[in-house]
Amino acid sequence: RGTIRRELGITATVGIAATKFVAKIASTQAKPDGLLLVPQEHTVQFLHTLPVGALWGVGAKTRETLARLGIRTVADLAHTPPSALHKLLGAAGDQVHRLAWGIDGRQVTPERTEKSIGAEETFDEDVSGTGQLRRELLRLAHRTAARLRASGLQCRTVALKLRYSDFTTITRSRRLPEPADSAQQLYAAAGFLLEALGPRPQPVRLVGLRAEQLEPSEGAGRQLSLDGSGGHWRSAEQALDGVNRKYGGTGLVPAALLNAPGRRPKPPAGQP
Repeated sequence: RGTIRRELGITATVGIAATKFVAKIASTQAKPDGLLLVPQEHTVQFLHTLPVGALWGVGAKTRETLARLGIRTVADLAHTPPSALHKLLGAAGDQVHRLAWGIDGRQVTPERTEKSIGAEETFDEDVSGTGQLRRELLRLAHRTAARLRASGLQCRTVALKLRYSDFTTITRSRRLPEPADSAQQLYAAAGFLLEALGPRPQPVRLVGLRAEQLEPSEGAGRQLSLDGSGGHWRSAEQALDGVNRKYGGTGLVPAALLNAPGRRPKPPAGQP
């Protein structure tokens, strides 16, 4: 939690328990910025103080169904015969009864293959200008590309996300002619998608860029451009990665972003 606060400037809540779903409940209980440990021997005692809706799989309709039988807490549910729950909820009744006694055989998988990598930004004020949207897309493209390279991945598809002032959200995607991990390639695809939308019906409150259809970049062949510019861009971005890793933060950016609205560069480590 301290590392997340120090390096990312955000809070993190942690739940610790003997089972996956109890740890999740503990993290919810500890929000917005806390840590809650539920010792294994106290698992049932902890669960039985909670409303039945705290259990995974018990939504609003299931709560209403259970409430008609007077089942309002996890303790109530735990002491209801499993046969009655099965008759009422089917196979879900068996599952929630096990959970009510802290039984959850699912394993925690701390590492998983990324399906997509991206970034998005919600503006302080809704944006109408195409120029500002393009600058933000360039910044998001550099953030996303840096994460791709750090993960040893490249993408075959780029997706654009826009959320308008009335919260209507649209997404568009474009398959790249070849796998990419360069910000310039991601930005070009996102810019094409933005242009293809035509006149926007409303100002934009959120813009996002996502790299999809990921694959390992190691050993992958690359199609060189006739003028060599593609390789030059990638080499320049790799050099930028190295500088930012060495000195911390993302203080080194393309010149087009130096005066971008809302830019908040992180100072090098050790400087205020």
